[in-house]
Amino acid sequence: MIGLESARYPRASAYLASLPAGMQSFPECTSRTDVVRIILDEFPQLLAEGVSPSLKKTLVDGVRGQDQFPDAWNVLLRLMLRDVCFTDDISFFGWHLTASARVFATPLNRVLMHVLSPSLVLLGAKRRWNTFRLGTNLSSEGDKTGAVLRLTYPKGIYPELVVRAYAESFRAALQAAKATDVRIAILAYSDVETRYALSWR
Repeated sequence: MIGLESARYPRASAYLASLPAGMQSFPECTSRTDVVRIILDEFPQLLAEGVSPSLKKTLVDGVRGQDQFPDAWNVLLRLMLRDVCFTDDISFFGWHLTASARVFATPLNRVLMHVLSPSLVLLGAKRRWNTFRLGTNLSSEGDKTGAVLRLTYPKGIYPELVVRAYAESFRAALQAAKATDVRIAILAYSDVETRYALSWR
């Protein structure tokens, strides 16, 4: 049986129980494995206990065996990380910023990100989001010093903690484009949409 020990993984087990078709939920939504590979490399204790053998094998094989895998699995691993490896949301978000910065600093992404202005980075947000994920949509409106991002997704795939963590990916992207004094706020969150307000100098 695929499952998690709820005492060790309260957020992740609640999320897994909420998925309409378990680990087969949202097959149209996929994401790259860049950040979750970092998770498994940096936190070997994450899957050390409280995870059924079948779930452990599914996650490890999915991360190690391909460049993209189901986005619901990506969400599950991030919630497991928060449950086991961080004592509060702030430190979890800080790690997410650092991990995202590492992804953007790889040679291919450095060419893509570091040569663009912050406004051009956000103008291409939808295209870049779709480079990393399928089945969800990110759009942007803004100018040289600010923008509003609108993230839409199937009902129930992204809990609020995860979309708040994604804000740190946007922060890392702007910082990679040499933006300073980056500020991000969530204007609205629902189970199908999140809107972010961003500003920078």
